[in-house]
Amino acid sequence: MTEVLEAPALPRVLYLAGPMSGLPAFNYPSFDAAAKQLREAGFEVLNPAENSAPEGAEWVDYMKLAIGQLAQADAVAFLAGAGNSKGARIEMRLAVDLEMRVRPVRAWLTEAGQSAYMSRLLNNETKEASK
Repeated sequence: MTEVLEAPALPRVLYLAGPMSGLPAFNYPSFDAAAKQLREAGFEVLNPAENSAPEGAEWVDYMKLAIGQLAQADAVAFLAGAGNSKGARIEMRLAVDLEMRVRPVRAWLTEAGQSAYMSRLLNNETKEASK
């Protein structure tokens, strides 16, 4: 009897972390582009650039919204420059303390592609074995 192997499970929901403060347009274009790529790869993405904060909101208000989102995620995808951002460092440190996987956006995209490839390969081998 042939043993059927399964591809490792990917997290379903990713929180997107990265630098915002002091960057043009708060770096929203980078957040939005990464969220689009991750969604196309099959992930649900919690993107803090999509948050609506009340009029006059300050950094701490945005962080409270972001941490609420982070707590709902399975893992974290981070953008370039995240290590230079006070907020992103807090988010990533909290994620590690919550035993979540934390990886660059590119790593999640690569893993999703590999997982899809392995699933197709294993499905083909299972079909061949059952003939």
